[in-house]
Amino acid sequence: STGQRPNTSGANPKRDGGIDERINQYFDTTVFSQAGNFTFGNVSRFAPNLRGPGSNNIDFSLFKNFRYKERIRVQLRAEAFNIANHPIWNGPGTTVNDLANFGIITAKGGQRRQIQVALKLIF
Repeated sequence: STGQRPNTSGANPKRDGGIDERINQYFDTTVFSQAGNFTFGNVSRFAPNLRGPGSNNIDFSLFKNFRYKERIRVQLRAEAFNIANHPIWNGPGTTVNDLANFGIITAKGGQRRQIQVALKLIF
């Protein structure tokens, strides 16, 4: 049933390679099998040798202060988030009885590159 922990053969399910090579099979799904009804599977809550795809995010900002009179400053700001526009992948499907999505990364998370410019008045 849904939410049940599966059984494992004990082999390491981790696959080598980059995310692009593993997107359609992030880990070896043949290592896992569905536990029988009314039984607990032998997989721990967190598999110590399986981790989701890491994130690679670079943010960048520039600030320039201009003085206007004695008590007033103007700040020009330019900020970029995820400047390299690197995709941040969601985790793979982990429900063993959902064979269509088990071990497959189906979506991207995070945000695309965003750039904003602002003018700030400080008094």
